[in-house]
Amino acid sequence: MTGATYEYRPGRESFLQPFYRRLIWDRIVLRLPARLSPDVLTLLGIACAAAAFAVAAFGRSEAPWPRFLTFILIFLHMSLDNLDGLHARRTGRSSARGEFLDHWLDTYNAGFVTLASCLACRLPPGATMAMVAASSISFFAVHWAHRHTGRMWTGRVADIEVNTMAALFAFVAGVLGPGRGEPVFFLYCFGVMAGTAVTVASVLGRVRANRADWAPFLAAAGGIVLWYHFRPELGIPLTALMAGLNVVCAGGAMSARLSPAGARKRPQAFLYVLLPLPVLLEILRIPVQPQLAAAAVAAALMLAAIVRDFISTYPKLASRGDFST
Repeated sequence: MTGATYEYRPGRESFLQPFYRRLIWDRIVLRLPARLSPDVLTLLGIACAAAAFAVAAFGRSEAPWPRFLTFILIFLHMSLDNLDGLHARRTGRSSARGEFLDHWLDTYNAGFVTLASCLACRLPPGATMAMVAASSISFFAVHWAHRHTGRMWTGRVADIEVNTMAALFAFVAGVLGPGRGEPVFFLYCFGVMAGTAVTVASVLGRVRANRADWAPFLAAAGGIVLWYHFRPELGIPLTALMAGLNVVCAGGAMSARLSPAGARKRPQAFLYVLLPLPVLLEILRIPVQPQLAAAAVAAALMLAAIVRDFISTYPKLASRGDFST
């Protein structure tokens, strides 16, 4: 694969994408210097997503400014996440390497943005876990389908709509103040859950084969949810595990698609262990601290899988032709 032959094949535009492009993004991209690497925009995008999470997590002031700042940062992230591809295509610098970096970092962005919006709205831990799980399922479904069809099928309600909703609800939380918008915020949760159901149904309707790829993801996700049910006091590390699962499984699907010779085709077998693990811990009456250590071991195994995927894919793509994005 070379820079000259690489082609990225997205699916249909989302509902809001034409409006954002016409009103904002197409005007900005024309003013970006051609020498600017699209990678810079990609990295700025994840920086904004991480900053949104940090502000929402640590800016626990009763004043509205942390929620308004979260709104701004999520919107900046969403814009940069779209501008990098527009700039790459405009300057003739689209590449498999650029696509991989963009979408691989999006697996982190999904967790950052979801957690930022949940924290800004002060959703309870159970609702936050459900939101992160829904985000992970949607993301994995889209990239699993992309791997097997060669096309990114996101549908009319995609990441742009979800990010817009996340930003708007952070803004609403700033207007209403803490503890005053529970019915509105749970409507946000319902919208995300409904969107996830539509995305998964659409993807499974298009891809009839290779559904065994879902088994390790569903086993691990089910185990994490079950673990949280038994030990809600471990909500923070378990929610982080759920976000990490998205990086492992969706990132694995990207690696297998772009560099099948260098990447494993399915997530490692340790993901299956997460399903019976919480039941076993409860049967043995293992206290919280050792269970926290078990969650840390699972996180370390996920991190090892993530690093393996990246180093087995990104350098190989970078060595094929002139990939400057």
